[in-house]
Amino acid sequence: MNWDDVRFFIAVAREGSVTRAAEALGVNYTTVARRISALENRLNTRLFDRIANGHVMTAAASSVLDRALAMEKEMIALDRTVFGQDEKLSGKLRLATIDIAATYLVFPHFADFLQRYPDIELEISVSDAEVDISRREADIVLRMVEGEPPQDAIGVHVADVEFSIYGSTTYLATRPDLNTASTQILRWLLVPGQRELPALFRSDWITKIFPLARPGMRIDSMVVMLSALRHGFGICGLPRFVGDAEPKLAMVPNTLAEQKMSLWLLHHADLRKTSRVRVLRDFLRDCLLLQRGTR
Repeated sequence: MNWDDVRFFIAVAREGSVTRAAEALGVNYTTVARRISALENRLNTRLFDRIANGHVMTAAASSVLDRALAMEKEMIALDRTVFGQDEKLSGKLRLATIDIAATYLVFPHFADFLQRYPDIELEISVSDAEVDISRREADIVLRMVEGEPPQDAIGVHVADVEFSIYGSTTYLATRPDLNTASTQILRWLLVPGQRELPALFRSDWITKIFPLARPGMRIDSMVVMLSALRHGFGICGLPRFVGDAEPKLAMVPNTLAEQKMSLWLLHHADLRKTSRVRVLRDFLRDCLLLQRGTR
């Protein structure tokens, strides 16, 4: 059986439509439809029924799916094994992280890395979404996590990240007492499909410090959140490596959170011998360990 045909079949099964599968795979609709048709002809059975808003698997497809997923798992493992033995300091390398880590922790150092390794082609994915390193959705992940990292990952604990409450210097200067109804607490907006926000990104710990303050705007972007803070729209909890780096913001005294989040560099165990994974991991580790702004 042609693995490419199976790969397209799995995508349609997961996404529920040929259109969405094409978007996920980065190809056009016709390519996916042609691959599905080829697989149906090879198996001599219909795999999907067309409905108003997509495609549903037939009974035959449901029986095929488990074996197709097992085949996918083996192909991914094979890909990791081959990539894991790659000793070249050239080629693509995918780093997944969140926007604040990229902006405040990674990019200040990356010019040096690219000068050292000009043949490594970096791809940086900035998202709050979970990244499955077993499927090689990324080669290295830099994340703030609660608890322990995945068991199939090799992890380097870089720092414990402290959180505190921040507002603009102007806003704080005009409000010597923040425990009033005039104080607004900016809150993070959970977007559809996003996992629950870590406790330190929610506002409940702030309301315990300032119980009379009222809820302010909900925002789903760090860039917009920082802009709102700079323009005096309220207060918000931030990692110290973000808040301390913003000249127009100031930390509210005596608001250091009791909890911390752990900053980890993660990659799959199969990639421990991949040279370009190793040099990026070690470079980031050394830079972040020296950069005590993470605190």
